Amino acid sequence: MISDEVKAYIKEKFSKIETPIRVCYNYPSNYKYKNLIEELIKLISSNKVKVIRIGRVYDLSPFFLIKGLQEKDIKFFGLPIGHEFSVFIDALIYCATGNVPLTKSIINEVKSINEYVKVEIFVTPTCPYCSRVSKAFIMYSIVNSNIDVNIINLVDFPELVEKYEIYAVPKVFINGIPAFEGALPHKLIVKRIKEVIKH
Repeated sequence: MISDEVKAYIKEKFSKIETPIRVCYNYPSNYKYKNLIEELIKLISSNKVKVIRIGRVYDLSPFFLIKGLQEKDIKFFGLPIGHEFSVFIDALIYCATGNVPLTKSIINEVKSINEYVKVEIFVTPTCPYCSRVSKAFIMYSIVNSNIDVNIINLVDFPELVEKYEIYAVPKVFINGIPAFEGALPHKLIVKRIKEVIKH
């Protein structure tokens, strides 16, 4: 059950939205936490956030696609709970307003990335560092449409732990290449993006 405190938090956050956005989602019929998904959908649905259930367009499901002012969807694979819940809510705000709390120098660095970058961030709900990294890449994608963000909750997809040899989270892949683990400051994250796409 979602508390009144969380509901008030959402209401305060959504008060900043002027341009309505869309969230598209899907989950398997046998998903064990489908009640939580429906509760989340009910929580965020409003005249400012239109929520639409769509077909399974990705191999991984459940998924949530945030469609706002940015060119590319922000993609969450798995249920955004724990620390990732606040990331999901902030992503809605960033996508609706286009405003991100980044310094001018970091914005300029991110804007200078002039080729497509697929980012996969493997996270767990209990990891506080995961939310920091997820939020950073979401902000970068708002600033630069070349950055395609995919946040994957390993609790929903444990089979990926072995497939991608994930021994610590967050683990970030850039264009399919392991880029880094753990939380880094913005300057080092952007530097690492540029190093990976250069090779």
